[in-house]
Amino acid sequence: MARYTPYRKGRAFEYQVKHMLEKLGFKVFRCARSMPIDLIAFHPNMKPIFIECKLSNSIDRKQVETQKQLAQQCSAEYLLITKSNLKQVKKQLLVKIALAHTSL
Repeated sequence: MARYTPYRKGRAFEYQVKHMLEKLGFKVFRCARSMPIDLIAFHPNMKPIFIECKLSNSIDRKQVETQKQLAQQCSAEYLLITKSNLKQVKKQLLVKIALAHTSL
């Protein structure tokens, strides 16, 4: 039986987030080796979203700042999604989607 290593657990969470976003209508791409970010999501009439997925709340602040800067350079939004904020982020995205549709 395969052991669930931290890498496998992290990858499984990335796919959980990816599938959630796809159900909301996003086109989502997972970056190889999570470089420079875990996921990039696109939705009509919205800025692209660069997403970092973390299972725990222990976060490398330098990595987050570097990723935020990259997102800004690419005119994208940045989201840090953890197990503890996943439901809250989903609600926020539903509001953004609704607002994007009303601005058509």
